[in-house]
Amino acid sequence: MNKDNMTEIQQAGTKRPSGGRKLRFTAPAGAFTESLPLGNGRLGAMLFGGVNEERIVLNESGMWSGSPEDANRPDAAAALPEIRRLLLAGKNAEAEKLVNANFTCKGKGSGSGSQGSKVAFGCYQTLGNLRLTFISPAAAAPVRNYTRELDLGNAMASIAYEQDGGGDWTQRALLTADDPDDGGNFPAASESAAAWLPPDWIPQRIYLTQYSVGTARTLLLNALNRQAVLWNYFGHGGMNVLDGGWLGTSDASLLTNGFRAPVLLGMTCFIARHEVPGYISLAETLMTRPNGGLAALWAPTGLSNHNFAQTMNSEFLRARYQRGIQPLGETLRIALASMAQLGVAKDHLQIYTLLGDPGLMMK
Repeated sequence: MNKDNMTEIQQAGTKRPSGGRKLRFTAPAGAFTESLPLGNGRLGAMLFGGVNEERIVLNESGMWSGSPEDANRPDAAAALPEIRRLLLAGKNAEAEKLVNANFTCKGKGSGSGSQGSKVAFGCYQTLGNLRLTFISPAAAAPVRNYTRELDLGNAMASIAYEQDGGGDWTQRALLTADDPDDGGNFPAASESAAAWLPPDWIPQRIYLTQYSVGTARTLLLNALNRQAVLWNYFGHGGMNVLDGGWLGTSDASLLTNGFRAPVLLGMTCFIARHEVPGYISLAETLMTRPNGGLAALWAPTGLSNHNFAQTMNSEFLRARYQRGIQPLGETLRIALASMAQLGVAKDHLQIYTLLGDPGLMMK
């Protein structure tokens, strides 16, 4: 065992379930003897604690090498009291001799190889190696504060570490815009939003002036699953869909961005409407998907005026990226105050709602 990676055997207390002694390591297992054992008497597992790939060696009580054996020794129990007496007296060699004479199989044995029948027992075999590969943009990022722990009192193994988000997803913005029409020049509004982003960010533009609806939808889903920290949308919308077929509630199951989900600034109409019985809005759906969706969104519950929406969007981005306000709720509070001073109608400000944690620290 590599003791350099083993920090301590810790006495954590006497009360269960949190008590018990703990083995703690600061690196993944480099050998089988450093892995963490778990089992229930029939099934067993040895966890190596890998970061990008986890290896779990599996055992099952019936997996032995060799041939069928006759293991029944009905007279073995008669020797058990003497074996126990010898062990308690510290006479381990004598006790082992009695065990070998009385507790081995009756027949020729199950051993394999050149010794075959001369071996009383075969070799205990592994059931197999279960390997879990974690596909993540963070795969190449350095790992910090790695801890691998086995709680001997509770028979629980845990692995914890910190790793950067991976690649450039925290500097990636997704800018999407509907076709311009009498409702507003949505691509131009999106370009005004791009001007507020930090210069080292990577904005991806998906505008219906450049792509068909089908292509734009595919690009949007792929971009969200590639992960971005900010998604800005200008265009029409309904209660359960971004207008024109961009994205609807039925598409939410296709999102797999997990915890690397963006904040959506939805400068549209209705997508956060939530008071209609029996209907789930697009905003609610994207916020409650278990495998992907949004971290938060700011969007309207009713009809929105495009000119007001563009001002609101700019003030939000200015508060965040020019004034450096990070908490989502505080960014919104400061932006709303600026919007009121700029003449955005109060009733228009009131139809926009925040879904998400106001304490979220925005990138």
